[in-house]
Amino acid sequence: MGKEHGLAYVSIGNSDDKLTQQQWYEFVTDVRVALGRYGIETHGEWFSPSESPFQNACWCVVVPHAARMALQQALARLAHAYGQDSIAYADVLFTTFIEPAEPHVVPANVSDVAGQAQTLELHPNCTPIGVASGQQPDQGGDVERVPLTTENPQVTSVYPTAPPGV
Repeated sequence: MGKEHGLAYVSIGNSDDKLTQQQWYEFVTDVRVALGRYGIETHGEWFSPSESPFQNACWCVVVPHAARMALQQALARLAHAYGQDSIAYADVLFTTFIEPAEPHVVPANVSDVAGQAQTLELHPNCTPIGVASGQQPDQGGDVERVPLTTENPQVTSVYPTAPPGV
């Protein structure tokens, strides 16, 4: 994504059965039109299974930063028009692209390493859980290399953290 636009996920639902099938169809259509009006492109559109007791829809759209507020206002008007409590709107603050890795590079657990030293490469926005030394990922943008061995099982898993300044 460029600096001028970002991703947003928009979710609607009718799990409380406030809307008839015809009204649900119109609600979905109107949300789709709003997303097309304010978004640049749609990356995905998903619906709950037809046999599910719940009716839900979710879209992933590219939205110019300058249009975010207008889109949110349009969605608020649609929520009101269709008697909804809310519409979920989630901005994606940053996206991490996970590159392919050989299965042996990041073992499922330390015992899978069988004594061979391995390296777990962390993006600077990931924090190792269980690092005894308390070290944190390098905030300078470089990937930190954390040794992962059966003799010294310091890292048990990783989770993403907010980037610096967010």
